[in-house]
Amino acid sequence: MTIARIALVGDRSPAVQAHARVPALLAALRERDGLTLDAYWIPTDEADGLEGFDGIWMLPGSPYRSEAGAVNAARTAREHGIPFLGTCGGFQHTLLEYARDVLGLRVAHAENDPDAGEFLLVPWPARSPATRRRYGWSRAR
Repeated sequence: MTIARIALVGDRSPAVQAHARVPALLAALRERDGLTLDAYWIPTDEADGLEGFDGIWMLPGSPYRSEAGAVNAARTAREHGIPFLGTCGGFQHTLLEYARDVLGLRVAHAENDPDAGEFLLVPWPARSPATRRRYGWSRAR
């Protein structure tokens, strides 16, 4: 049986349906594939020292308590070659890390910094007139 240490990065909440399903998913992986994951829930405001994990899964549930912690988790995985999965908000923050740290873009996530000058990520109804006005867009992009 294979055992891997995995960091589950996210602000665990019973209100997030995906968080409630994680234990069943881990059990299914163990039963079906013989993969035992030694999983550690790590809040975003404590997401440092992840280099020793075999994998990092940044879970859904944004806005996170710490954007910096979420971005740090993605950076750690990229810089140390750690297998990484970012789902929903986790994927969004992975894009944010890459845009900032690799491409050098000064961009923000509107959910975290609604007054920023440039956005990489904006709310889904970005095509509505109210949202376009809010972010200073003259037309839908």
